[in-house]
Amino acid sequence: TDGKFNYSLHNVDKLGEFIEIEFMASEEDDIEKAKDGMREKLKNLKLKLITAGYTEVYWRKFNFDLYLQGRYLFEEDYAKYRPTDKK
Repeated sequence: TDGKFNYSLHNVDKLGEFIEIEFMASEEDDIEKAKDGMREKLKNLKLKLITAGYTEVYWRKFNFDLYLQGRYLFEEDYAKYRPTDKK
């Protein structure tokens, strides 16, 4: 933790290494500002931002058709596979 964000490092079997960053928000917090702060903290690391969980990462890798049926997709997949969906 750095007092504002909590960080967790994960090595997920067959998927790779991940860093998770969390912000414990209250109703008064500006969520977009918190997301910008997270991106700022991590900007110097060569990371791929994903907004899906490990389940989606797993299905994307091992059963792409099932992955596409889910609610959460990688940002780059929305435009290609669900161009009319709103994010």
